[in-house]
Amino acid sequence: MPVSFTLFELISYVLFALTLVHAARRGRQAVAYVLGGTLFGLTLEYANVASNIGYTYGRFLVMLGPIPVCIGVGWGMITYAARLVSDASGLPGWSRPALDALLALNIDLSMDAVAYRLGMWDWGWPSQAVGRHSQWFGVPFANFYGWLLVVALYSTFARLVERPQPADPRRRAAWQLIAPLLAVFVSEAVLYPLLIVPRRLGWPFLLLWLGVLLLLGGVFAFGWTRRRPPASYPGYPAWLVPTFFHLYFLTWLILSAYYRDTPLLLLLSLLNAAAGLAIHAPPLLRRRAPAPSGSNVTPVGE
Repeated sequence: MPVSFTLFELISYVLFALTLVHAARRGRQAVAYVLGGTLFGLTLEYANVASNIGYTYGRFLVMLGPIPVCIGVGWGMITYAARLVSDASGLPGWSRPALDALLALNIDLSMDAVAYRLGMWDWGWPSQAVGRHSQWFGVPFANFYGWLLVVALYSTFARLVERPQPADPRRRAAWQLIAPLLAVFVSEAVLYPLLIVPRRLGWPFLLLWLGVLLLLGGVFAFGWTRRRPPASYPGYPAWLVPTFFHLYFLTWLILSAYYRDTPLLLLLSLLNAAAGLAIHAPPLLRRRAPAPSGSNVTPVGE
């Protein structure tokens, strides 16, 4: 097994454990959100691979059938880290899922093209020589369209079903665990007909990706105009998770020298990583601020 696989898997599990520790300190609802995102990722990936819609995974240490468990773990960490940022952003609640999706896409743009070159997954191109120059440096446009939909829908439905909090403490505790699982079920039901098509289709999915990107960007921008001063700043998963994904795959892109036949990929990866780190670095430089009276910020699990 390649070193790049083993290191990625082991670091992912350590980071996932740290994410769960952070979530546990915030409450049952936060833990359920992480686990729900993980279950969501595993279920979606299994359905996609089983349906033979255009990609397969390489062999990792821990597999759930054809799916590496670290992939599901990655979904859980990314959705949780993105929500930490959006919940601490001061944005109105209705615009936060759009920010979640945009933050997740920022990570995926740094990850997928390099992971494909390392052999972590295969998009079914006739050869890697062909694949490296196909669509987004070997990654079908449909993949990014899917990332935006997956994260936006899970974040939206989770927030919606979390709102009704039973008055009885025991029922409230049970609902906090059940709500993310219900969000997974509803999101999967909505997503399946939108994604179950061959992933290597080109221009139609480029247009869909750009259309969804513009829609979510517009929702985020409109929400930004109604943003309140942030009431709090996210914990360490908000910066540690994206930093790991950006730096890990950027490092392997350089060490493997895969960028030599596509130097533009290195430039875009550097710019994307810089943008992602700039977005997530500010919480490191600020002290936690007290929540102002009447703030609309409701962090995960609180």
